[in-house]
Amino acid sequence: MTVPERAQKDSNMAVEVKVLTLNVWGIPGISKDREARMEAIVQQLVTGNEEYDFVFLQEVWSKADYTFIASKVNKVLPYSHTFYSGCVGSGLCVLSRSPITEVHYHRFALNGYPHKLLHGDWWGGKGVALCRTVRHGVPMLLATTHFISSPQHQRMGVCVRLCGSVPGKEVEEKIPIVNKFHAEYNPQEDEYVHHRLTQAFETSELIRFAKKTEEVLICAGDFNCIPTDFAYRMVKFYAGLVDTYTDSPCKTPGSCGETNQTPANSYTNVKTLITNPSGNRIDYIFYQASSTHKVKTKLCDQPWPQRVPQRDFSFSDHEAVRAIITITPVKDEDATENITELQAQTDALLEGAAVCEQGLKKVACNRRLYLTLAGLVLGLELAYLAVLSLDLSLGALMGLSVLSMAGMLLLAYLLHMGTVFSHLEYSGVQAARLAIKCHLEKLTERNAQVEQERKHSSSFIK
Repeated sequence: MTVPERAQKDSNMAVEVKVLTLNVWGIPGISKDREARMEAIVQQLVTGNEEYDFVFLQEVWSKADYTFIASKVNKVLPYSHTFYSGCVGSGLCVLSRSPITEVHYHRFALNGYPHKLLHGDWWGGKGVALCRTVRHGVPMLLATTHFISSPQHQRMGVCVRLCGSVPGKEVEEKIPIVNKFHAEYNPQEDEYVHHRLTQAFETSELIRFAKKTEEVLICAGDFNCIPTDFAYRMVKFYAGLVDTYTDSPCKTPGSCGETNQTPANSYTNVKTLITNPSGNRIDYIFYQASSTHKVKTKLCDQPWPQRVPQRDFSFSDHEAVRAIITITPVKDEDATENITELQAQTDALLEGAAVCEQGLKKVACNRRLYLTLAGLVLGLELAYLAVLSLDLSLGALMGLSVLSMAGMLLLAYLLHMGTVFSHLEYSGVQAARLAIKCHLEKLTERNAQVEQERKHSSSFIK
């Protein structure tokens, strides 16, 4: 049972908060063993060794699945909220031990294309979900999200493995890895690069605007990007977040904390292990301290077993990620900035600006393609009108009529994509580009100011 909030902890003591995030892979009719896995997830949350304060779930696409999960875990996580968006929902939900007092959902401006039915991102209406609560007397802002998936193309990255088991004496071994994400998209190019950039920027912007200074932020979810990706750097540096995995003092030897396409997962395609034997770390738990509390990661790991007990399949195609953070009250102190932090923000925004420029070119190219195809279809429709004057059989006329109707539908869709949708896509990228430009101007001034202060301090010491 949940202990009353006022009786749990002294407000002057350090407290621990336990968080779990999991992409449950809950697509009705597509995800394998979905119902059995949902039951197993509930069982693990209710009877597992850990009692979590907050649980963030992604890809809970079925309303029935959400209702089932929320009702079954209500004894340990009595408060919950799901976020409706798009045609099939956002797939996001939050389970909490403390009352949720406020909620907000921001739908991403760009989120894939409607004709990419097998990808499904546009139809899902992905975005960022926010909740406010108070835990152990600490005001908290909870955020969860699910970025658009990266294409299944090969990209070389660098993984730093921590070899050895003695804390503080690990040996860093940089090894090249080939990254492939779980969504099997175009293997030739990343057509969603500018969409993912706007999502990362919008998430960072929302956090910066929504978080109050006295609130501790916990942001978790499936970000569909590895630590070497620009989207990760945008969220981490521009929003000012701390990655609990890198912040954790304990690491599993020989692991980079991979959460998807891992070799032990029953749903990992064996072919992907040939080029990517370890998997990818794309699920994260971030935090940001407040003006009244400092935060430190005690542990970040993957606590659930590799298989559902007594079954031959995993809980999901992702691994559950747990973080235990320690929150300690501190006196209200002014935040200090250093040149390294400012430079990291500047670099992330500069990279984002470059991606926006590429995105605008991609939007213009797509627009020309849609309108060119629309012109070709229109030409075929005019040819059909000319053919009607010929002496044709009834069967031929009926067949041509069906083709003409299909052509008209295709023409309408192409015109919509080449005009309305292309303009919306342009506006989304351009809005991010102009906002980034504004922030870069301020950061440039702040960088110069901090550098001048540093030089002045150095000369004073001398």
